[in-house]
Amino acid sequence: MRRILEAGDARWVVPLVLLAMFSSWLSDLDADHSGFREALESISPAVLASIVIAGILVAIPIMLALFYLFAWIAAWVGRLLEGDGTVRRVRVALAWSLAPVIWALLYRIPVAVWMLTAGTSRQAAIRIVGDDWVIRTGGLVPSIGGILLLLANLIVFVWYLIVASRCVGEAHHFSSWKGLATLLLALAAPVILIAAIVLAAVTS
Repeated sequence: MRRILEAGDARWVVPLVLLAMFSSWLSDLDADHSGFREALESISPAVLASIVIAGILVAIPIMLALFYLFAWIAAWVGRLLEGDGTVRRVRVALAWSLAPVIWALLYRIPVAVWMLTAGTSRQAAIRIVGDDWVIRTGGLVPSIGGILLLLANLIVFVWYLIVASRCVGEAHHFSSWKGLATLLLALAAPVILIAAIVLAAVTS
């Protein structure tokens, strides 16, 4: 991370963010696909494909804008914690810290392909609830595969948190613990700001 930041190369920021978005989308993929099947029955595949593509084209700039905004907040919070990272350095660090999420594609793509091609049955319809992959048999009963996938997603999350803390710490030239604090405070900052605005409006 230090070598990347010293080089000042920011050209990989957008590709890294897009790959991480794709990986996150696969982790939330619902294998039941009942919504897609109902949509296919009511409209033509071409129209449905157009809607999906339009949704993706709208989502990409929104997610990129949110990422850039979060990087700006993380840079500002880091300075409050006596860091000296610029917005550009923090943005690059946050983008490269998404590497664990991208590496998760090694298992998320095969699982998604299997789920799309295997189909479902009335007795055992495979679904995803959040990141928990379960088998539904009149209720929600965790399967061995579901538990393994849940564990894999948990490992990826912890791995990402460690890498992101270290990368943000490197961008601000302080410890990984301060990097973690920067991430948590940056996530909480919009909520705190909205709460302050609401309280000010109520009390005024």
